[in-house]
Amino acid sequence: MVFFFIGFMGCGKSTIGKQLAHKLNYKFIDLDELIISKTNSSIPDFFDKYGEEEFRKKEYDLLRKIDFSNDIIISTGGGTPCYKDNMEYIRNIGTTIYLKLETDLLCKRLINSHTIRPMVNGKSENELKIWVENLLNKRKVFYEKSHIVIDARNISTSLLLKVLSPYIQK
Repeated sequence: MVFFFIGFMGCGKSTIGKQLAHKLNYKFIDLDELIISKTNSSIPDFFDKYGEEEFRKKEYDLLRKIDFSNDIIISTGGGTPCYKDNMEYIRNIGTTIYLKLETDLLCKRLINSHTIRPMVNGKSENELKIWVENLLNKRKVFYEKSHIVIDARNISTSLLLKVLSPYIQK
C-alpha cells in the first residue's frame, strides 16, 4: 500500500505521516527530506541557489525514483501535486490524502513554525495571509483531486486509521 499526504505547507503532512507510518509499520518518506539528502543542501539554500523551478524539477525526478514495492507513506511538498503531471502520477501509484486547513490556521502554524520556509520568509502577517490565500486558491484544484479530503484541524492517527481502513490491506 502507498499513501501520499498532500496539502499546503504547515498542514501537518510530515507529522501525521510519520505517526501513521510508525503505527502501521510502513516506511516513511518526507519528500523534502529526500531532496535534502540527495542534494546535500537545505531547502532554503537550494531555493536561494537554484530557485523554485529547479526545486520542482528535482522533486519531480526524485518522486519517480522512489521504490513503491513496499508499504510506504510519503509526505509531499506543498507544491508537489501542482507541478506537471505529479498529481495524476501519485493518484495512479497510491491513495492521496489531502490534509485540508483554512488560511487563518495555516498562517498561524507557519508563523509559529520552527521550520525555515523559503517561500514564507520576510512576509508580514498580512502579506502572509494574502499570499497563503492566493496560493491555496491556485493549488486547491490539484489538492481536491485527492482520493480522500480530510479536515486536518484535529487530525489523529486513530481518526486516519478509521478513514483509511478500507484502503489498508491486512
